[in-house]
Amino acid sequence: MKNRWITAGLMAGLAALLVGGIALPGGVWAAPPAQGGPLVLFAETPISGTLSAAAPEQSYTFACNQDQVLSVLVTAESDGLTPALMVLDAGGSLLAEGKPYTHGIAAEAFIVPRDGTCTATVRAASGAGSYTIRLLGGYAQIDHWDPFDGVADPLRFTWINYDGDAVDYAVQNNRLWMQVTRENMVGYADPEEVDFAWSDFYIQTDVVIEGSPSYYEYGFLFHLDQSDDVFYALTFSSDGDWSLYLFDEEWQAIQDYTVSPVVNGAEKAPTIGMYLNGNVARVYFDHRFVGEARLPASPSEGRIALTGVTGVGQTDILTLYFDNLVITTPGKPGSAISALPFGVGQGNDANDSNGEGPLAFLGATNTPVAPPTAAPTVTPLPPLATATPPPSTGQTLTNWESGQPRDIVRELQTLGIAPSGGSVTLNVPTSFGSTSAAGWHYYPLGRGRAFADFVLAFDARLLDTGAGSGCGAQFRSNTQGVAVGVIFEDGAAFLGYYDSNGDLSDNSFYNAFSAVRPGEGASNRVFVVAVGGQVTMYVNGQLFASGAFSSRAGEVALEVYVNDNNGTQDTYCQLDNIWVWEF
Repeated sequence: MKNRWITAGLMAGLAALLVGGIALPGGVWAAPPAQGGPLVLFAETPISGTLSAAAPEQSYTFACNQDQVLSVLVTAESDGLTPALMVLDAGGSLLAEGKPYTHGIAAEAFIVPRDGTCTATVRAASGAGSYTIRLLGGYAQIDHWDPFDGVADPLRFTWINYDGDAVDYAVQNNRLWMQVTRENMVGYADPEEVDFAWSDFYIQTDVVIEGSPSYYEYGFLFHLDQSDDVFYALTFSSDGDWSLYLFDEEWQAIQDYTVSPVVNGAEKAPTIGMYLNGNVARVYFDHRFVGEARLPASPSEGRIALTGVTGVGQTDILTLYFDNLVITTPGKPGSAISALPFGVGQGNDANDSNGEGPLAFLGATNTPVAPPTAAPTVTPLPPLATATPPPSTGQTLTNWESGQPRDIVRELQTLGIAPSGGSVTLNVPTSFGSTSAAGWHYYPLGRGRAFADFVLAFDARLLDTGAGSGCGAQFRSNTQGVAVGVIFEDGAAFLGYYDSNGDLSDNSFYNAFSAVRPGEGASNRVFVVAVGGQVTMYVNGQLFASGAFSSRAGEVALEVYVNDNNGTQDTYCQLDNIWVWEF
C-alpha cells in the first residue's frame, strides 16, 4: 500500500475495531407518466401510495447513473393488495421486475446501463390498498442504517469512544469523528456488534475531511476476522486513486493504487460505496462506478470497519468524519412476504402443499416438503404434569427483552448455561404456518441447515387458534428424532423429544407455566439453549424446563400443534425475531 507495509503488531495496537417473479399482466408494460414523484436513494421515510380500481398503477422516477447497483422495494400495507413491480431505464427498456421477498416485492440488485432518469411502476396484480416504495443502494434489505444520532434502534450500531496512541475516534455531533495521529498508519473504528458477519453486502457512507492534510486515504475494512488479523482494505486517496488490499500478516494487492477519473482527490466530502457479490467487489465514488476487483476465495465473510490512513513520513494529523453509514444485504426470497395474502406458507399440510393455493399466480410450485424424521403428525401431547416440578425455579433472565442476541447470550454464558464464543448464523424476521388438521405440522427454516449447539430465540404468537393449540419450533430434527419447544393457547408450555418411532422421551416436560401469556394473539418470547445433550428452555425470561435429549445436529422449523378436540379449527402460528446463535 504505497510502501505502507504495516505489521500485524502495529495493527494490534490500533482501535479494538447477505422464486419466481410475478408474471406481468397484459405483457410488456409501457412506461406511464410519473405520478408519485421522485424516489430518493436511502430516504429516511419510504413514499406511500394507494392502488385502486380507478388507479391500478402508479409510477415514480429516480436519478440513475451507469453501472450503479440499485434495488426498489415495495411493501403492501393493506392485506388485500398484491402488488407487482417493474423498473425501466432512461431509454424505456425493462431493467428489472419485482420478485417476492420477506419484506415485500423487490426488484433487487439491478445494474443501470446508462445515465438518466429511471422509472419504477407499481401495479395491483390483485386487490387494492396502500403500499410503500423505497429506493435502496445495492441489495433489497436494509441491514443497518446509522446516522450516528445516538437513537436506540436495531438499525443503528453501538460505538464506543476510543483514545489510542495512533488513532482516536468518538461519536460527536451526529458523526463519527476519527483522528489518525501517526505517520504510515491505518486507523480504523468498528462497531461493538461483534456477532455480525457479512458475506454479500453493499456498504455506503459519507466522508468529510477536515482542513488540508498533506495526504489522506479513507474507506472501509471488511471481512475482518475476530482477531482483526485478516481483512480487506478498500480506500480512496487524495492522489485521486483507489486500491483494494488483503491483509494477512502482510499486504497483498488485489487492486493496486489506480488513478480514476471518477475519484476526485481534492473533494473533501465524498460519498463512497462498495457492492460485494461473491468474490466480485464493485466500487463507487459519489454514486459513480469506479471499477471492479475480484477477491480470492478466503476470507469469505467477516465484520466491517471505517478507516482513515496516513502517508509515509506524514507529520500532520489526519482528522475525518463519517456519517450516514448504510449496509444492505440480499433480500430473503419466499417464506413470509407481506405482499401476499395471509395463509401462504410451506409445510407438510395438504391444505397448502399442492401448488394450487395463493402462490399459484406467481408461477411457483408449492412442493410438499417431507418431514426429515418420522415425527408423528397426530400423536397427542402427554398429560399435563402435576407432580414433577421444573428442574429449577426462580431463575430469571434480566436481558430477555433485549433485541440484541449478544446481550442475551452473554447473560446465558455468565449463568453457565451456554459456552463462550459463537455468533448469529441464522436470522429470520418473520415466518408463519397455517393449518386446520389435528396434530403436529412443521414449516422449515434455515434452508436445510443443521445446527448442533446453539441458542434458538423466537417470539411465538397464535393469531387464530382453538383451545389447547400450540405455536413454537422444532430443532435438532434429523433421521433419529426431533426436539420441540412450544407455547400453548391455554397457558401451558412443552419441551420434548420424539424419537424416530414417535415415542416421547421421559425427560420431556409439559405443564402449565405462570410465565406464559395465554390466549389468542398473545406473544411469548422463547429461548432454547441446546449444548451437548442438555436442552434448556426459557419463556418470557423464566426458566421453564431442562432435560437430557439427543445431541445430534439437525434442522430448525416452525412448529404448529392443533388440538385433536378442535376438529378443523384454523390455527395460525407466527414466529417473529427468529435467530440462532451457534457455538
